[in-house]
Amino acid sequence: MTASALVKQSDLKRMAQIAKSEGVRVEIEINGKIIRVSPDIPTIHKSDDVDAPLPTGSNALSEWRRLNESRFGGNSSRQKNAR
Repeated sequence: MTASALVKQSDLKRMAQIAKSEGVRVEIEINGKIIRVSPDIPTIHKSDDVDAPLPTGSNALSEWRRLNESRFGGNSSRQKNAR
């Protein structure tokens, strides 16, 4: 005869639901054994927040200046004197 499971499937589902809704890791200890359920947070690793790659090629400097002007608005006095 097989041994019964430490945790029922319904308990695991409840733990997973709490972990996901609250964004925390849920732990339960039974007979010295710890069962952990962690939320899946895939949005942390998305590449949407990564900046676009820097321009390369013969127009790289002018494109870089345009990109920085659009990000930070305007030029510094040093940049104005350099042009």
